[in-house]
Amino acid sequence: KPDVFVVWDRLESLDGKSHEYDLRWHLDTTRTVRDGETVRSSDADQPNLEIVPLAAQPPDVRVTSAQREPELLGWHVLRKSRPATTIQHMRTGKTAEFLTLLLPLQPGAAGRLRDVHRLADHAGGWQVTFQDGRQAELRAPSTTTAKLRAAWQQNRR
Repeated sequence: KPDVFVVWDRLESLDGKSHEYDLRWHLDTTRTVRDGETVRSSDADQPNLEIVPLAAQPPDVRVTSAQREPELLGWHVLRKSRPATTIQHMRTGKTAEFLTLLLPLQPGAAGRLRDVHRLADHAGGWQVTFQDGRQAELRAPSTTTAKLRAAWQQNRR
């Protein structure tokens, strides 16, 4: 099974003006732990999810549950509403790029990352080291037609 998901979003202004961009992740829980820009759900007896933004300039990160004003955020809405969590990654500019790791966690497990750092030779490159010893080198595309690249080293302990 895949145990790492990489999401790359690139947004560009069509009018050449600066805009506010707001990427939202929704968790069906109100139990979360925040460590810097990283947020993970923390339900003791269920699988959880760790959400890790990778950016030279970290996005403004907000974690919201059960908000009604100025807009509804942090709700699970089906037949009956109940509090949940909305994680926002926000940027302002003519363009916005969001490179995000989604890491499923086993029940009771802590975060899965040991180290994350930018690659010196590439503006959109990241070296990610996991607790189990695996490493991934991620390179975000520099154009809208290029593809995200990932190279893995399977150095499991």
